[in-house]
Amino acid sequence: RYYAVQKGMEILAQQSTPETKTAVIGLLEKLETDKKALQDKLKDPENQAPHVINFANKIFDKANTDDREGKATASTALSFYACSIFYEILKQFGELEEEIQERQKYAKWKATDISSAIKSGKKPTPGSSHRPKETPPPELSAFPSIPEEKQESTVPEPLDEKKIATEETDKQNDTETTKDAPEDDEEEKEDGLLPLTYTMEPYDTMGATPEAIDDAHKYARYAVSALQFEDGQNAVLNLTLALNSLGVKLPSQ
Repeated sequence: RYYAVQKGMEILAQQSTPETKTAVIGLLEKLETDKKALQDKLKDPENQAPHVINFANKIFDKANTDDREGKATASTALSFYACSIFYEILKQFGELEEEIQERQKYAKWKATDISSAIKSGKKPTPGSSHRPKETPPPELSAFPSIPEEKQESTVPEPLDEKKIATEETDKQNDTETTKDAPEDDEEEKEDGLLPLTYTMEPYDTMGATPEAIDDAHKYARYAVSALQFEDGQNAVLNLTLALNSLGVKLPSQ
């Protein structure tokens, strides 16, 4: 049903009709009803994080088995991609365990690895033997030290009256030269190009409810995950849904 709502939003973005709006609104209302029912069900501690973990692990294990048996396809890449999103959702229950964090990283990398191989016309490489190792950040000792500045003498030099008089004369000459050439400065300004600026009135989202803000966070996370896999279409769609959750309507809507 959520997938149907996403497709409906895509259609609304291209062509908005009363019939389409009615259909999408009906789906959204049904989705909200299901959401409340699921929230009541997940209030039981036994059905919270473990429910999502078990669901994500089943998809991960199936995709991982297909990959290691050399049967990876575009669907396998999508399964790994979906796992990374499900593991991301687990963050709302608290900090992820180390094993889950590693699975999420592996799922993201494997989805990209399989997709890149298929796009290049190559057979995906099974397993993780070719996975690049993470490079630890360099230690401070690896950077060159900054040389210390020499301390200057704090004893003032004796005043030279002839030198002071010469400097005052040079300053007066420079001031007169600047006053005599105002037209040149104006011509230079006319010949130069002024920088263009674009300003936009900020949207007012102060009236958004906590539930709307949570939805916006969720769609924003989906958009970030989509961008990591170069899925621009879903990234734009989820960013639009995030803005709509906050009551923001784009000019094209």
